[in-house]
Formats: sequence, structure tokens, C-alpha cells
Amino acid sequence: MGYKSTGIVFAEKPSIGIEPTRLYDRSRHKNHGTHSNITMVQLPSGLWVRSFNGSSSDVAIVNNEATKFGTGDLTLLLWVRLTALSALERMLGGATNGITFYQNSSNQLVIEEEGVGGTVTSSSALSSASVWYMVVAKRTSGTISFSINAVDAGGGGAFARDFTGDIDYVGRLGASYFDGDIALIKMCDYALSAGQIKKLFEEQRHWFGV
Repeated sequence: MGYKSTGIVFAEKPSIGIEPTRLYDRSRHKNHGTHSNITMVQLPSGLWVRSFNGSSSDVAIVNNEATKFGTGDLTLLLWVRLTALSALERMLGGATNGITFYQNSSNQLVIEEEGVGGTVTSSSALSSASVWYMVVAKRTSGTISFSINAVDAGGGGAFARDFTGDIDYVGRLGASYFDGDIALIKMCDYALSAGQIKKLFEEQRHWFGV
């Protein structure tokens, strides 16, 4: 299964004040992401977020061995603001046999093993464009579950895939790009509890006016 981390494998460093020129990873791996056609937008709270144009914007996180989650538990957490609803939006793109996290055309959250197929989908969906949401996918003992703004999003189910590929991109998978804004990405090789997710939501929501 290759490299295996313990704990937080990627954590975006919040940027207040100075505009960042790349995606800074404050985990011990320091696997900083490289911008391509990214526009930085400063929210009224002062937080800088990344705006993706839907056609050529991405952040490359190359050879991030720590995101080869294997068959273990995991958490993927990020804040998103969509330009429009009812579109396929790639939030985190995996290499072959890596994990991919996206929104489908019904605005539901989806986990997929890249290049292999098979998906697990939330029941609830994002309901509005131009509104910030904290979206989470996690795997606990082989079962995927989802939440939106720290509320259980239903759906999910057994998905004990062996994710031997890493996560290569934020906002892109192949020629499919994200259209909107993404912020405060966090990835762990353990499953956050509902209480931990709620705590993060309450700590971060003021930055997004939620």
C-alpha cells in the first residue's frame, strides 16, 4: 500500500491579510499546492479564498504520498461556493486508484475510486449557488458518510476500496474543472467524529458569513 501517514495529511493554512501565491499545507508533510489560473478573492472577513474558473483553474498537489489512504479510515473536508447548480463539479481529483470527491449534476456529494468506477452518493444536496457550504466525506470502518454544514447528509454506504493512488488536484480531474470557490481544505487518515466536524464548522463559519 506504500506510504502511510498518521493523522492530518493535508491542512490548508488560513490566509488573513497577505494574499497567498500558493496553497500552503500546514501539516507536517508541507506538500504545498501550485496555482494554475487561480484568482484569489478576499472575503469581508479578511480570509483569502481560491476562485476557480471552470475551464482551466486548478491547484496541483503533486506526489502527495500521504493521501494514498489505502483501506483505512479518512476524512475530506472543505468549504465550497458554487457559481451555479446542476453541474459536475470536481473538488478533489485523484490519480488512478485514488479517491475523488465531487458534486454530481443533482448537486449531491459523491466519492469515487478514480479509474475503477463505483460511487457512493449523499442523499441531501447543495441547494443554492453563491452560498458557502462546509462539505465533508469520511470513511469509518469501510463505510462512507457525508455531511453538509455539520449536518448528516444521508446516503453513503459500504465502500471498502483500497485507495492506492494519491490526490493530485484541487478543483480538477482530467479535463473536468471546478467552477466556484474553495477554501480551508483538510484531509485526515482517520474519521472525524460528528462532534469534531461540528466544532470545526462553528469555529470557521464566521469567515464565510454562514
